Amino acid sequence: MVTGYLEKNRYTWLQIFCERENLPFKGLHNFRQALVTNLVHERTDIATVSGIVGHSNPNITLGIYTHEIKEATARGCDTISNLLKERMEKSAS
Repeated sequence: MVTGYLEKNRYTWLQIFCERENLPFKGLHNFRQALVTNLVHERTDIATVSGIVGHSNPNITLGIYTHEIKEATARGCDTISNLLKERMEKSAS
């Protein structure tokens, strides 16, 4: 059965999938890291990210992926800052 195969051989499945899709294969750890990073950068809430990667608690995800989350927060703050600057410049003119 395919499901049993996937459960027992995730590494092999991912390797075959990457080869078939012409993607570089760097292992499960790097795949997981890339997944979380992309989800955070796309502003997916941390509880959802935590559930997707199988953490029992969002605090686990926060503890492991702090760097990515800090970068996403900084980008969000920059966006707000830029919006406020634009509004202030428009009202000054």
